[in-house]
Amino acid sequence: MALSRPSLCCQNTSPCPAVFFPGTPVLQKEQLCKQGSNAGGINWKGCGTGDARSVLLEGGSPLKRALARPSTSQDEASQTSLLRRCLLREETENPRQAATLGGLASPGLPLSDSAQGQRFGANVASVNAAINACKKEGQWQLALSLLILMLEMKGTPNKITYGAAISTCSRGGQWQQALSLLSSMPDMLASPDEITYNAAISACERASHWQLAMILLHGMPKMRVAPDRISYNTAISACSKGGQWQLALNVLSSLPESSALAPDEITYNAAISACERAGGQWQLALCLLKSMRAKRAAPNVISQNAAISACEKGGQWQLALSLLIGMPATRAIPDKISYSAAISACSTGGRWQLALMLLSSMQEMRATPNEISYGAAISACEKAHQWQIGLGLLSSMPNMRVRCNQVCYNAAMSACEKAGQWQLALTLLYRMLETQVTPNTISYSAVISACEKGCQWQLALLLLGCMPERKATPDEISYSAAISACGQGGQWQLALSLLRTILEQGVLPDEVCYTALISACEGSQQLEQGLQLLLEARQRGVSLSASFFPWALARLSVHDPDLITAAFDEAVLKLSASELSPQELSILAWASGMLGVNNPIFFESLVARAIPQLKWFAMHDLLKLAWGCSAACGAALDLFRAIQGEVGARLEDVDLQSYPAPGRHALVQDTLGVVWALNFAGLLDSRFFMPTVRRMVRQAGALIDRAHGPPGSSRTREICQARIRTPEKETEELLSQGASCETPRIVLDLPDRVVVFKPSGWEVYDQHTALQLSSYLQASLGGGRFPIVCDPEYQLGFLHRLDVPCSGLVLAAKTYEAYYDLSLQLNAGEISRDYVILCHGWIRPSLKDIRASVSWRGLEPTSAGEQGKPSLTRLKVIAHAWRETVALSLVAVQIGTGRRHQIRSHFSHVGHPTVCDGKYTAEATFQSDRDFCARNFLHRCRLAFKDSAGKSHEVTMSAPTDLVSSLQHVISRDSMSTDTIRDWLTGTSPRNWQDYTPLILAEKWHALLLSFAYRSQPLSFNAFLQRPQSTITHLSKHSSTGKPHHQH
Repeated sequence: MALSRPSLCCQNTSPCPAVFFPGTPVLQKEQLCKQGSNAGGINWKGCGTGDARSVLLEGGSPLKRALARPSTSQDEASQTSLLRRCLLREETENPRQAATLGGLASPGLPLSDSAQGQRFGANVASVNAAINACKKEGQWQLALSLLILMLEMKGTPNKITYGAAISTCSRGGQWQQALSLLSSMPDMLASPDEITYNAAISACERASHWQLAMILLHGMPKMRVAPDRISYNTAISACSKGGQWQLALNVLSSLPESSALAPDEITYNAAISACERAGGQWQLALCLLKSMRAKRAAPNVISQNAAISACEKGGQWQLALSLLIGMPATRAIPDKISYSAAISACSTGGRWQLALMLLSSMQEMRATPNEISYGAAISACEKAHQWQIGLGLLSSMPNMRVRCNQVCYNAAMSACEKAGQWQLALTLLYRMLETQVTPNTISYSAVISACEKGCQWQLALLLLGCMPERKATPDEISYSAAISACGQGGQWQLALSLLRTILEQGVLPDEVCYTALISACEGSQQLEQGLQLLLEARQRGVSLSASFFPWALARLSVHDPDLITAAFDEAVLKLSASELSPQELSILAWASGMLGVNNPIFFESLVARAIPQLKWFAMHDLLKLAWGCSAACGAALDLFRAIQGEVGARLEDVDLQSYPAPGRHALVQDTLGVVWALNFAGLLDSRFFMPTVRRMVRQAGALIDRAHGPPGSSRTREICQARIRTPEKETEELLSQGASCETPRIVLDLPDRVVVFKPSGWEVYDQHTALQLSSYLQASLGGGRFPIVCDPEYQLGFLHRLDVPCSGLVLAAKTYEAYYDLSLQLNAGEISRDYVILCHGWIRPSLKDIRASVSWRGLEPTSAGEQGKPSLTRLKVIAHAWRETVALSLVAVQIGTGRRHQIRSHFSHVGHPTVCDGKYTAEATFQSDRDFCARNFLHRCRLAFKDSAGKSHEVTMSAPTDLVSSLQHVISRDSMSTDTIRDWLTGTSPRNWQDYTPLILAEKWHALLLSFAYRSQPLSFNAFLQRPQSTITHLSKHSSTGKPHHQH
């Protein structure tokens, strides 16, 4: 069979990787051709006839091309030198063959010399030994030169010659030449045997061409060559490298158990490695490891290491650790690979302390740590936000005689990036250059991301520009980080210029890049530009996830109903056609909630996909899922039950002490968000789920309190002095200025929580005004006694806010445990927050609640409507009044959610804005209101909550004097309104929400009395209530003062 020149198959424009040789089934040939150029390489068709000798020797043959260059005396001297070096090695291993070959390396006798060629051309054994010597030295070119020279001298290579040459090409990574040699053997009357086939399969395995390896394996019987154990082992290894774990296991299962082909340690090692490389097939890897013992194939270090790595990739850190601990019992001594894999498993599982313990114990177990071990440990610290410890490990590596490599530096820089330590990340980059460790694209991307988090957009752009000079090609991640940095700095134009740069370089931006661009536009209020980018991404054919389009519409607050409907109809198709990741499902849910989507088919598909995968959801993804579904499909009962079960099970097993402080805080916040969503949907399980959550959040707070020390200790005072914003003297000066007619005061002081009265004109915190309630609380509680009141990460202890123009009661915590406890009460709807407001118009007394989503951007007013965060305001109209020609309503309010400007935006949304509200009324209305009311008429009059022991507390506060003065200028519409307003004027009105009597009941009673006056026959009250509302309204007008009804 002749070996033809390279040719194309299947009408492809690129070469097909198929190499056809004797015994290849026709079906396999067709299947392999269909794959086109997926595996890369050349199509050497060996199906024709001809003189193999002439083909091998012609100028276009692969062997000649591999060696094609002008022949010079220097080349021949180099070849002779190489051959002599090969023979020197051969002398120590096989002196007899070395003596036979000695003449080949004689000085002054080039390999092309005819007499020299005749001398060894006739001696096949000499050539075979020479090629074997070349194989050991890795000189595949020299080996092929010897083979070609043998053919030129009319020598006849045998199967040993070919086996040695194929093996030499295999070791040199020359799989095409190896397969060419194999396919030419029959025409040279050299029948392939298992050794030559194994060498060819090995060449394919080394080159990751699993398809060719399998074709070789299945073609062996056709050539009357029985595959041996090495054949199967090598083929399984090829499948392993190609990620074909199912195929590897199929080959393993086809081996007989009681013969010379029975699987051995090498067979099982290759199969376990296939499961490990597949990423997540840890169960199969452990089953194979267990079956080894049953089949009397003793697991060795390689088997155990592969199983540990499989557990690591599957997130099973406990099993990985168990395997490591159990290795000595199986007479397998753990090595550095074993420990590195176990450390990586602990890193993946968030067990950074265990990772550090394993690293420190390596020397005791005589396993010297290397760069991989340290890199895995630093990565564990990076994932756990322990950047200080990660930097400590990096600095200790030189003392342990371990060189810091790219992986270690990159992990340390990534740790600094996550912690926002951009200066340290930049320092590490400089240190890499000083120690001659070349930074790569990952290095620069990490530092650029760190600059992005530190709002250093100029520095991020500078680093991006330096990358080409340092031979680090910017990728999508680098550009995306730089674009995001520009967005953080409000430089959306620069972000768009970076997009143009990417396109000019012929790089197609990916989803990450467009995500950064749209976020930059959204943050800079360039919503139209962001929408244009979104549509552009689709037009460019960018590969986008199923959640990207809905996410972008939500971020950009798009209101186009057709666009939203089309996006979620497409999401339904993707939900039914493919398995979406937990992250995609959670983002879809979040986007649907933000956009106010009402698509039952979408939610049905989403719930069906999400429930089976809940155990794979991260906590923040569970939060998004619960939040989105509570806002848009509160009827998803099965989903909410499943979420409560999943979160509850996780909290039962959680070890908070193993969490770093940021990770622990994130866990608490995510859990509180899930509680809020369940409560908003009306499906919160207070019997089983809430006690578990309460234990967890209080324990998390107690851990922080213990870390700060007892109240009043020197440590707490030092912490507070470092954090405190306003000195005591400045606070006293603010109080003495009399900027408001009222001053703050503590209304209820409990051991770990406090209720404070906030006057109008004071800000709770944030330093936007001179009068800060936080400064008053710090001074009142003794400065350094309670660290939380100086901790901005925990809102200085405050559980909620009140707008600056408003007044009322504010709840604050003195300890972190109290803060988390009260936060849980707040999210579970266990804290009552009652208000009294005066608003424009006579509100229908039948209006009981306002359900409208709210959204806001920057300092703009809050917008209420169908899109945004779901919000609930309950109300009872308790009085109707007017001033001059302006109709007014006095309303008792209780909020179910605490959004920014919620009450003010909600009442403006229904056409009844609060009195003297410059943000939510027209300027003329606002100025007219100021004639009788100096500030916004909104007062939080009641708080009800529980203390640490579960005892209920209720605090009430009558209207401040300025609001009482404003209320004196209004005239009641009816007798009940008169009584209610008089109660507020005298300070006797604040009471429990349940005690307020809505005005509608009084109207109905009054209308009933009127009906007796107009009717000859009495009407029962129950019958009256069943009458149309229009009748009741008509009757109530007869009892009014006759004043006109005006609304603004």
